[in-house]
Amino acid sequence: MNRRFLFALVCCGSLLLFATEDSSGALVNITFDNSVRTTDIGTITQVSNTTGGTTLPPSSVEYSVSGLSIDSIGALDDSFSFIFSLSATGSAASGVAAIGIGSSGGDWGINSNGTAGGEAAGSFDAVGESLTLSFTSASVSLGTVSTDLPFVSFLGFTGFDLTSFGADTYDLQGTTVDGTGLSTDPNSFSPTQSFTIAHRSGSFSISDIRARFDVSAATAVPEPSSLAMVCLSGIGFVSFRRRHRI
Repeated sequence: MNRRFLFALVCCGSLLLFATEDSSGALVNITFDNSVRTTDIGTITQVSNTTGGTTLPPSSVEYSVSGLSIDSIGALDDSFSFIFSLSATGSAASGVAAIGIGSSGGDWGINSNGTAGGEAAGSFDAVGESLTLSFTSASVSLGTVSTDLPFVSFLGFTGFDLTSFGADTYDLQGTTVDGTGLSTDPNSFSPTQSFTIAHRSGSFSISDIRARFDVSAATAVPEPSSLAMVCLSGIGFVSFRRRHRI
């Protein structure tokens, strides 16, 4: 998490170089679905949720994690927020296309046509149903007295839990998985910016989606060469004033 950036300012005719160095930061692991939200540090709250409606996807969910110490001040007054998008495809088995992303007990699934045609709302239970979760954006808010520069990086989704209702199979990132008996076992994978799960057989939903962020702040520190240039500029300015006074 160590970062070092250079930026420049012009002052008194001199080019001033500054380096930014990490003052502090944190790796934040979150778990979320429609009802459960946890984080290993700070406090997480749901800001908005457009899933489960009757409009066509994509939908989105926004969360905020507060009570963090990110900047050099050290107070627990920093926070960051982030948005994930959810896009779905649905079955037209009974003549009705997807109408939204549903939920059942906090899990995520697909509302293709409600319970018509034997399909349950808020679950994967028909060929053609799939759900893609993607990272959209994130922002950091530091305490009111902080002058540090904030950074946030989404490291990726790392897994989810499966709520299985029987002998289920599904495609995860193009690989077929036998989900039978996985109701209590997590599906974990290498961090990825998005993932897609698609129905193949059975009936199931997903919950406890896991994701990871790197949140930090940097303090601007003048480069030694820039300090020397400021001193030389000041000396030159004083000499110039003295000549014009004589």
